Amino acid sequence: MAKRKFKETKANIKKMWQKAKEQVEETPDFLANLEDGRYLAQLTDYSIKDSATERAWHYMEWVWEVTEGDSEGESIYKRIGLETEDNLAFLIRDLNRLGVETDALEINDEDDLEEVTKELIDQKVQARLRLKTNDDTGYQNVYIDKLIEKEDAEEEEEEAHHK
Repeated sequence: MAKRKFKETKANIKKMWQKAKEQVEETPDFLANLEDGRYLAQLTDYSIKDSATERAWHYMEWVWEVTEGDSEGESIYKRIGLETEDNLAFLIRDLNRLGVETDALEINDEDDLEEVTKELIDQKVQARLRLKTNDDTGYQNVYIDKLIEKEDAEEEEEEAHHK
């Protein structure tokens, strides 16, 4: 029985190898390039993508740049699913934390989501982000803890230099 299973695996290795390569491309190392912890960061870019793996899913990716400390200039990538009501509920919570009035916001399609994100980038929005690696999956989650107003960011930066 074990010999037969090995032959089946051996015969499928080319196919499995290609799928594994696609999976690695989909979850590159940059997703966990920083240690777990809290970071002050500015939203600098975004994209809307479809995954390249067999487990196809549609998501928005926000790119945050760390603006203080030893990791200044490093990027943090936050992925937000766009497939389910639960995914969109997480997005609404994140937008609320960033000061967006979502009660009055009408979202009819992805163009509307892109417009809201572009406005946040234009406003040079900064937030306190928290990175936490999931012990089960090894995937590093990115949480938006709070919006940092420009005055607050300057105070926090000044405090960090005095420590």
